[in-house]
Amino acid sequence: MFDSVMRGEGNVRVPALWSTTSLVLQMGCTPLFMFGLGWGLEGAALAMLTCQLLATVPRAWWVLGGRGLVRPAFRLPRFTLAPVREILRVGVPSALSTSVANFGLMALTAVVTRLGAADLAAYGLGTRLDFLLRSFGYGSGAALLTLVGMSTGARRLDRVHA
Repeated sequence: MFDSVMRGEGNVRVPALWSTTSLVLQMGCTPLFMFGLGWGLEGAALAMLTCQLLATVPRAWWVLGGRGLVRPAFRLPRFTLAPVREILRVGVPSALSTSVANFGLMALTAVVTRLGAADLAAYGLGTRLDFLLRSFGYGSGAALLTLVGMSTGARRLDRVHA
């Protein structure tokens, strides 16, 4: 959420920096948690959660601390249904798409779990690689979307063409 806010205001540097930091921390913490602390496969999950949390704090500080263009107001606005309908019209199909993919991943993980710890570890490594490759594609797409949006908003259509 914090990355989306920053990218939406044209700041792609800070989200990229903290995403990379989280990934580098995970590469160091995962073997430490798994083997150094003896937590096994649970250590891999705890390493990921810990590193994501550590990288989320500075993002939250940036957005909520007023360093960006967006300044969140912590007061309840007057509630109307029209904006909620528009958000849900786009958000529900998007959430369903992500949920279906994650439920499929969980179902396949349950199947692979029955094959043994070595197969589960190999499958986990493969899915992490898949997520890593997705993040490169998502990062490129988010950066391009931001640039196209800014150029379109500035009426600089000469920058938008392919």
